[in-house]
Amino acid sequence: MDKANSHIIRNIFYTILNQFVTLLLPFIMIPYLARTLGVTSLGINSYAYSLASFFSIISIFGIQAYGSREIAYQKSNNNKKTEVFTNLLITKSIFTLLALVFYIVYIILFENSNVVYLYIYSIFILNTFFDVTWFYVGQEDFKTIALRNMFIKLTPAIGIFIFVKDANDLLIYILINLLISLLSNLYLFYSIKNFFDFKKINIKYLKYYIKNSYPFFLSSIVIQVYAQLDRVLLGKLTNIFQVSIYDQGQKLVIVILGFLSTISIVMSPRMANLYNEKKNLQLKRYLQISIQSSLFFSVPAMFGIILIGKEFSDVFFGEKFVNIDKIVIFHSPMLIFTSLGMIFGSQLLTQIGKMKKYNIGLFLGACSSLLLNFILIPYYGALGSTISKVITEALVCIYFIYQAKNYFDYSKISKSLLKYFVASLVFYLVLNLIDFSTNTLLDLALKIVVATIIYATITLFLKDSFANRAFITILKKKGE
Repeated sequence: MDKANSHIIRNIFYTILNQFVTLLLPFIMIPYLARTLGVTSLGINSYAYSLASFFSIISIFGIQAYGSREIAYQKSNNNKKTEVFTNLLITKSIFTLLALVFYIVYIILFENSNVVYLYIYSIFILNTFFDVTWFYVGQEDFKTIALRNMFIKLTPAIGIFIFVKDANDLLIYILINLLISLLSNLYLFYSIKNFFDFKKINIKYLKYYIKNSYPFFLSSIVIQVYAQLDRVLLGKLTNIFQVSIYDQGQKLVIVILGFLSTISIVMSPRMANLYNEKKNLQLKRYLQISIQSSLFFSVPAMFGIILIGKEFSDVFFGEKFVNIDKIVIFHSPMLIFTSLGMIFGSQLLTQIGKMKKYNIGLFLGACSSLLLNFILIPYYGALGSTISKVITEALVCIYFIYQAKNYFDYSKISKSLLKYFVASLVFYLVLNLIDFSTNTLLDLALKIVVATIIYATITLFLKDSFANRAFITILKKKGE
């Protein structure tokens, strides 16, 4: 087996495994929060978070994506790396101040309910300044990022279980999440203080980095339009209940996408470095691995959500979240479209300097999202937003695939995709015919275990190359 391929497979597998602890927590938190904070409080939090997220893109100014790419380019040049980090940080401080001012002015002029929570979320915007994970991503230091992610998941969870007891504790819930995240970012910020040098600050450099961050800033605006605007439109066109079931209904998909996003996180800096060194054959090979691994996980996950969506909703949300099972199930195709979109978009196009094509795709997605949300929300509420989001992600994914057609072997991917669909369809049909005759929670666990065994067995039997490489990697690790 190719050593380079084996190394990438191992990185992806263990990064996903490392994420397991932090992403498992939502499965514990969802039922607890659904029954303590309730529909209305969770809806208020979702609306406040979405609004703050819009303004946070000003403070980030595209630096998360652009900065990690530039750090990857200069990975072995500490002097240049210090220049990049220093000037991008100063740029970020300027735009964070602007974002805070705009956010507060907007609240004063346009909001008249739940404003206390909106003001508290200004901490979220401030937090974006201290978030320097983009530096660690560029360095391919995923161990530090993983430890940070575990901290900001585990610590708030403990605090929430201790201090959040009912709907009146929404303010406590928000503060716990925001302050723990802020403390974590401050620690990472302090850890790389040596890469900040006042002597490197130069107006010429600032202009250069602002100019080059701008395309990433545009893309982040468009991303937020169809990533967060749906919640804001739901709040304006319907009510907080619809916002709540829409937001909570996509939690399961978001958790799984968290696993899948690790593929792009691991591969993006490497793709940037390979492109910078003009190693195109390796770049294409790694892209092929990313696509295959994404489909290997996303296809069965989609079938799995369709299979257990109703039971999952009953167990985790309860009867107050009426019709949330439809929202959960209808979100499932996003797993394929969004994960592939991340690979072809942020992992490939942005890393090889195709920002114009990347931004065009995002712009098309934003236009689609706005149009579909305005049409569907008045008639279907949260379900309308769900349908809009899935269609939008599909359109963006198709556009990115078309733009990246020269960088991957379509026939190989098609063969793998067919195998994953066949294996997933088999476990779906089999488990639909079986009655486990147990309580619902155990029923869920059994279905997941049996589905995993069936899927793994069939993909290995069909001699899928990714499944075989992953299986061999696991066996080797156990034998060490």
